[in-house]
Amino acid sequence: MKKKKFLGGKKTQPEIPPPDNSEEFESHESHDRRKRQTTTVPAAKDWTATAGVVGVPRNQGSCGCCWAFAANAALESAMVILQKKPLTAISEQELVDCSTQECEGGYMDQAYNYTKYHKISKMSSYSNAYASKRLTCKRPATTTTTAGACVSGWGYAMGINAARTAYVPDENALKEAVARQPVAVGIYVSDNFYKYAGGIFEDSTCSNTEINHGVVVVGYGTENGKDFWKVKNSWGSTWGEKGYIRMIRNAPNVCGIHRAPVYPITC
Repeated sequence: MKKKKFLGGKKTQPEIPPPDNSEEFESHESHDRRKRQTTTVPAAKDWTATAGVVGVPRNQGSCGCCWAFAANAALESAMVILQKKPLTAISEQELVDCSTQECEGGYMDQAYNYTKYHKISKMSSYSNAYASKRLTCKRPATTTTTAGACVSGWGYAMGINAARTAYVPDENALKEAVARQPVAVGIYVSDNFYKYAGGIFEDSTCSNTEINHGVVVVGYGTENGKDFWKVKNSWGSTWGEKGYIRMIRNAPNVCGIHRAPVYPITC
C-alpha cells in the first residue's frame, strides 16, 4: 500500500496498516482492550518531571522533517525508561540524509523502520550537524560507540475494531501508552497553533481527521477541570511553554492527536 507523505508535507491522513497484516501487531504488544496491561494507569503523568528522561526541545528549522524529530524524541526517552541508558541525543540529520524520507514530510513509523535495520547514530557521532536540509548520507559503521539507539519494532497506541481488521483512534489507549513512555503522534496544525503562547490549547478550526505535523506526547493531566495532553514540539524552546504545548484531551475535537500515535520498541 503506497503512502502519501504528510507530516511536514501534504495535509493528508496516514494509512495505518491493518492489524492482521502488521508484523508489529502480531509480534509486539497491541493496545486493543483484550491485551492492555492490568496495572493502574495514573490520573496524571509528566515525563519531563523526571530528570534525564526527556531532552530539550530542538528546532527543525525550515526542513519539513518533524517526523524525524518526533520519532527520535520518543526513542531517546524510551532508551532511558526501558533500557536504563543515559539520555543521549540521536541524529535527526541521519534520518533526513539516509532514510527514504527527507524535508518534504514523512512518517514516524518509517523512521523506526530505518532505525530497526541500521540503528541510529548519536548526534555527536554523525558527521553532518543538523542543517535543516538533506545532505550526503554519512552513516558510520554501527558500533557501540557510534550507535545512540536501536529498535526491534514499533507499535500503535490505538484501539482495534471488533473484527480485528483496523486500528481505531482511542484516547484511552494513547493515555495507557504515555503512562509507560512518551509517544510520537500526528496532529493538525492550524493558524492558531502557531500563535500558541501558553495554557490549554483548544481550537475549533483544527481538523480532527487530518494531521500535518509530528510531535511527541510526554504526559497528560487535568487543570481547572480540563483534561490535557502535554506535547513536545520541534520549534525550539522559545515557542509555546518553553517548547511545549498543552492540548485539550477527552474533547470532541483534539486536533487529530489520537489518529496515528506510534511508540518505539527498543532492543
